[in-house]
Amino acid sequence: MSFSVFQTESATLRKVGTDAYGDVNTIESYPCSIDPTLGKEVRFDSEGEQVRGRETVLDDLPKIDLNHDRYEVDFRGRTYIVERLTGFPAIGGTKPQHYEVLLR
Repeated sequence: MSFSVFQTESATLRKVGTDAYGDVNTIESYPCSIDPTLGKEVRFDSEGEQVRGRETVLDDLPKIDLNHDRYEVDFRGRTYIVERLTGFPAIGGTKPQHYEVLLR
C-alpha cells in the first residue's frame, strides 16, 4: 500500500536561502500533499541538540534536493521549519516514493 492514501491535505514545501543582506528568501516552492496526522517526535539535529517537533509524510516531489539544508512547509496557515527531510524509495526502487519530514 502506498503512503499517498494518507496524504489527504495540501501544503507547500519551500526551499529557502539567505541573501547577501541576511534576509530569508524562497528559492523555489513546491505544492505537495501531506498526511494531516502530525505525530510528536523528539530527535537530535545535525549538531547533536534535542529537537521536539511534528513528524509527517509528504508525497513524491521530483525536484527535491536532499543536500539543501533549509526548507519550510506552509500547512494550515502556519509555517513550519523542516528539521529533517528523508526520502524513502518504493520497494526495489531507487527514486523516492515519499518524504518523511520533522517539522518545528
